Amino acid sequence: MAEYWDVYDENRNKTGALHRRGDPLGPQEYHLVVEIWTLDGQGCVLLTRRDLRKRFGGLWECPGGSALAGEDSRTAVRRELREETGLDLGDAEPELLGTTVYEEEFVDTYAVRLPFALADVRPPRRGRESAPEGRAFCARRAK
Repeated sequence: MAEYWDVYDENRNKTGALHRRGDPLGPQEYHLVVEIWTLDGQGCVLLTRRDLRKRFGGLWECPGGSALAGEDSRTAVRRELREETGLDLGDAEPELLGTTVYEEEFVDTYAVRLPFALADVRPPRRGRESAPEGRAFCARRAK
């Protein structure tokens, strides 16, 4: 099934158009992307490994992805974390750290404290790309 995104203008206003994933965006068209830094409260940050078929495949990253049509970034960040890791934010409220604007993307970066164990991290169970085999690790800050 095709995935559709809302199209935004350079001022982050929705244009009313939809974009099908994989098709090129037009000039001055943007879509919304989210990423979430998930902290366990004990100095660990959850990272997942990018699907090998994607650009920069095999590299480590925080969970995230494109917002689907009709989603705001807070809804998208909850869905992406659940899809890529199996973790549910529940009542936890992610904090927006900032937005980075790229050539075709507005990337909203969030952080949240969420008690989790690596054993709780589950691989995606669908044919789409995501964290292969649900690999994840806790990267502790160097002292």
